[in-house]
Amino acid sequence: MGKIYQCVGRYAGTPFIVKNTYIRLYSIEELCFYICHNAELIDEDFATKELIEWITDECCLPELANKLKLVLKQSIRSEAFAEVILSYCHYADENEIKETARVIKAGHSFDITRREEIRADYFIKSGRYALAFKTCEQLLGDPANTENVNLMTKVHFNLGVIYAKLFFFKEAAEQFKIAYDMSGDREAQFSYLAAMRLSLGEMEYLKFAGSLSDEYMEAGRVEKTMASIETNEVRSASADPRREEYLKDEFRSFMTE
Repeated sequence: MGKIYQCVGRYAGTPFIVKNTYIRLYSIEELCFYICHNAELIDEDFATKELIEWITDECCLPELANKLKLVLKQSIRSEAFAEVILSYCHYADENEIKETARVIKAGHSFDITRREEIRADYFIKSGRYALAFKTCEQLLGDPANTENVNLMTKVHFNLGVIYAKLFFFKEAAEQFKIAYDMSGDREAQFSYLAAMRLSLGEMEYLKFAGSLSDEYMEAGRVEKTMASIETNEVRSASADPRREEYLKDEFRSFMTE
């Protein structure tokens, strides 16, 4: 069985918006969940007067707010802020709180590039593909990153994932191929072939697969995988064709804002 959490304070009428991820939080429990599950994303801007005011006015937790005011006077370190919040709400045990604080503290040494990389991963995992795309583009556009092969490989792979999630399989294949050509990574190779399989008709793909050199013999594994399973995205698109176009239109609209 999972843990049972006691609700503390009230549900906020106005959400607290976390600046670096644009996530909206409506209760102190949601804030605790965010802290514990996204500790790497919590930076120095987390400990703010605005957060204290939200806890006071929206969550009706003046006692917790006063504790945080004392912390803010003594230190602006975000891990200290997080520890007080988690302890007050009894959201995690002592070891979990210490580990969360350790991860937050370790994040203080991350440079901007590493923080953006973590943000891109977060946006992809949470299904916020337009934000993930823009973050990846920023990483690609920074001249300081061009010599970092590992980073560039990951960014191109992530772009492939984003495109695939939005049913742009041809574009996904292009990004996966770049990632594979840069690194020789087998996962990128398999993803490239799978995206090609989804972007081409059956006869076109057979012709394409027949033209591959020995290094692309992963095509056989792709066929076996495609024969045995369908991705959730493809299955739901088949059930409701409008979903694919809706996601594409939403993505295009966001990117042109």
